[in-house]
Amino acid sequence: MPYSNSTANPVADSRPLRASLGVDEAVLDDVRVVGGALEGRIPDLVEDFYRWLEPLPEYAQFFADDGELLSRVKSHQIAYWKDFLHAAVDDAYVERRRLVGQVHARIELGLFIYLQAMEFVSAWLVREVESNELLMRERPSASFSIRKLIHFDSAIVVHTYATRTADMLTQQRERLHRTATVMRAVTEGDLDHQLDVTGPDDRLGTSVNEMVRSLRGIAHEMRLIASGDYSADVAPRSPRDALGAALQVMTRALRDAAEKNDQHLRLI
Repeated sequence: MPYSNSTANPVADSRPLRASLGVDEAVLDDVRVVGGALEGRIPDLVEDFYRWLEPLPEYAQFFADDGELLSRVKSHQIAYWKDFLHAAVDDAYVERRRLVGQVHARIELGLFIYLQAMEFVSAWLVREVESNELLMRERPSASFSIRKLIHFDSAIVVHTYATRTADMLTQQRERLHRTATVMRAVTEGDLDHQLDVTGPDDRLGTSVNEMVRSLRGIAHEMRLIASGDYSADVAPRSPRDALGAALQVMTRALRDAAEKNDQHLRLI
């Protein structure tokens, strides 16, 4: 669960969110008291979490043979849970949780494993609270408050994840529509369209544009042949370029035929 300390440009209004999810000052006071007692144990929580995560496929998916990334994510998580125990739930706090949801959507971390992870942390913190007699006497509702604030965090992350995923699906649909438009134009012989390539990993855009460029090149070569210019030696673009190979054979055959015809005319 990657985390960032960035608080730039907070746009969320935390008050209605807190009200709708039942996170009042009593809940936050409980969590702050727990934080005063347990903040020093957060590195232990994170280590226990990764011992729990290690047998699961998500661990290998994101951290296989990448100790540097694992160390960096652990430090982010320590910061996240310390921030949680400080319980300063304002607009910037909500934005930090939204950033987590955006990152999870971008890296395609499944919501199910995220919710399992939050349940693990919730159980770990509650166990620590309930084993602390002083905390239980001072704050008998602390376990409830921990669960309440974790639910608050999870609700923001899940909503943000779902919104980001919906936006990504909309973009993909628009992209597929644009691709279909270009491909339909190509099938009709219109080679004036291309896709905007979004980046080096945009294989679809790159492949479609290469196909269009290849067809443009073939069309140009066919026009030259039609005008009687057989000088071009068309090179197939790959060993499987059947059209390019056929065009090369045809061009050479026409060139040979033209040369023989010229020779015949000179002999007459």
